[in-house]
Amino acid sequence: HMVRNLLEVQAIETGTRAFRLDRVDLEVAWQESLATYEPPAQRKSIRCELTSAAPGLKVRADRAALRQITDNLLSNAVKYSPAGSTVRIALAPG
Repeated sequence: HMVRNLLEVQAIETGTRAFRLDRVDLEVAWQESLATYEPPAQRKSIRCELTSAAPGLKVRADRAALRQITDNLLSNAVKYSPAGSTVRIALAPG
């Protein structure tokens, strides 16, 4: 996983990474990552909350890159949050 991320960063920095931009539902993207990180969060009694001030908010993004970002953020949040805490994700148009 770490090697893949390093190779991805290198491809972005060298300009060899091609992004495929689509309209992506941001809430759905976060829900997919939350489903992945729910088990490790539960093992630490960490609650994850997702709220959206703009249901159906779509962004133009590369799905794989966006997933990598949301996974990275959640992984760090679960890893570094103390047991029994709450991780909150709030979506709003900006």
